[in-house]
Amino acid sequence: MTNFRTRPFTLTCLVGLAAALAACSSSSPQAAQTTDVTTTPVVLTLGFEDIRATPGGRQIMHFVGQVNDLSEGQVTVDPQWLSTGELSGHWEQRLGTQVSQGDVDLALVATRAFDTLGVDSLRALNAPFLVTTTEMVNEIVTDENMSESLRSGLPDAGVVGIDLWPEGLRHPFGYGAPLLGPTDYEGALLRAPYSETNDAMFDAFGATTTMKDPDQTTQRGSESAYVWTPGGIATGNVTFYPKVNALVINSKVRETLSDLQWDALSQAAAVTRDWVVRTAPDDAEEAAEYCSSGGRIAGADPGQIRDLEKAAAPLTDQLSTDPDTADLVADFQELKGALEAPEPVTSCDQDVDMASELNGTYQFVITPEGLHDAGVTKRGDINENSGRWTVVLENGSRTFRQKYSTGPKTGEVYREAGNYTYEDGRFTWFWSQDDGDWTAMDVTIGEDGSLTFTNIEEGLEPALLPLDKGIFSRWDRVDKSSKKG
Repeated sequence: MTNFRTRPFTLTCLVGLAAALAACSSSSPQAAQTTDVTTTPVVLTLGFEDIRATPGGRQIMHFVGQVNDLSEGQVTVDPQWLSTGELSGHWEQRLGTQVSQGDVDLALVATRAFDTLGVDSLRALNAPFLVTTTEMVNEIVTDENMSESLRSGLPDAGVVGIDLWPEGLRHPFGYGAPLLGPTDYEGALLRAPYSETNDAMFDAFGATTTMKDPDQTTQRGSESAYVWTPGGIATGNVTFYPKVNALVINSKVRETLSDLQWDALSQAAAVTRDWVVRTAPDDAEEAAEYCSSGGRIAGADPGQIRDLEKAAAPLTDQLSTDPDTADLVADFQELKGALEAPEPVTSCDQDVDMASELNGTYQFVITPEGLHDAGVTKRGDINENSGRWTVVLENGSRTFRQKYSTGPKTGEVYREAGNYTYEDGRFTWFWSQDDGDWTAMDVTIGEDGSLTFTNIEEGLEPALLPLDKGIFSRWDRVDKSSKKG
């Protein structure tokens, strides 16, 4: 039930307009422009490093629909999901490079990625502790002057910025215990998206970052957002920066578009931005969803927050003097002073006391035969879930590692993080923050520390129950404290 719930298995490869233009026999840019611009409808590929069922994916699909409505048949946008391949390494930077090189025509790229691609104008958005509320980021992306200033450096990366769409605020999530003040970061390894600005902030805290998959045994926690259900205990009153997505187009492709085509893209992007601002949940609403999916939230005390801000202050000071970001930092500081910040969420209303006897590391092997005996019949489901699993449970946070044993991914490793609850002998494993995406069951703890599961209930759809029974059978405890009591 790993990739099965979250990833598509078939991708449709489409040829981008940029590649088609490169193959055009005309040697005259003006001739190519005249032919394509005035008479020919275009199909534009839009690259994205993740799947459709994500916040960015939903933004893309709204944009695609708006382009269809506004372009009068002149523009069609074809999304390319997982266009950079599987999510490993610097996927956001790879996506930025794809669109700048013309491998895709358009792309939706997190703005934080561009500081490694020669663009400085966007760095003010992820300056630490500067933009810290949903209202503030919404004001920024809808202000024409600020949005234009932020996008002004994108041509240095070979792309033109069309619009900016917000995706939520970024908080620390600690495994086992929350990340509160600087002492919790010293010497810690944190999972975080790659960005020069982001890395500089964590370096100021004494921490290092990795983009490897979640792993409670080697990582102290992560920098993420509630909507991603990253697992761990969130620190709700520590907000590093907002994630904002930039819709960009390859500069050469932009030159081939007619006024009608460009206007359709620009208007569709603006309508999508306004839709995101109007409909997306704010930080408090996302926090409530995180709590409902087994997450926990804590709060740092004022002194710990001041110490974090003091450690990061030199980075913000540097951005305040950089010619590409100075005016934006000043504008953001002025805006922050004018807006009343909402009270941050620092706890869940119904925190569940996590029984310490479940904390531990467990291993088990899922075989194709075992899944078949449990009632799983589809070969894809069997391949996706067979293998050696290692699960780490700690105070409501869980990670697991699966080494595939059959099918096309044999030998590969998949990791994932999330939350669970345990109350009155009932164990609930949350696969994601989506409604019903959980599996609940009774658990018996053996004398050797093993876990045996019975009375399994599937929250998403009954058809998944055989898969649940194949996964939640018996888990053997393998850490040092393996005896009950």
